[in-house]
Formats: sequence, C-alpha cells, structure tokens
Amino acid sequence: MAMIQDRNMTAHPYDESVAREITARVAALYPPPFVAFAARMDEMAGNIHG
Repeated sequence: MAMIQDRNMTAHPYDESVAREITARVAALYPPPFVAFAARMDEMAGNIHG
C-alpha cells in the first residue's frame, strides 16, 4: 500500500523534499519485493515449461 501512496504523491505538483523522500524509500524498500516476485515467476515458468 505504501508503494501506491508514494506513486500517488509523485503525481501531484512537484515538491523537491517529497521527491527526495520518495526516492530514498524506493531505493531502500521496493527492490527486494520485486526481486522476490521475479524469482517466483521464474520458478513458476520453470514448472510450466520444464
């Protein structure tokens, strides 16, 4: 849910302090879930094709 809130905050008029805060959060928090998701999708694709 935080990811959606961050995305929504970036859709509003530009505020540099908000942009910096969101950039830091994106770099720190969001890559691990996407890496895990990609790994799981790779596993599932292997089960289908293998």
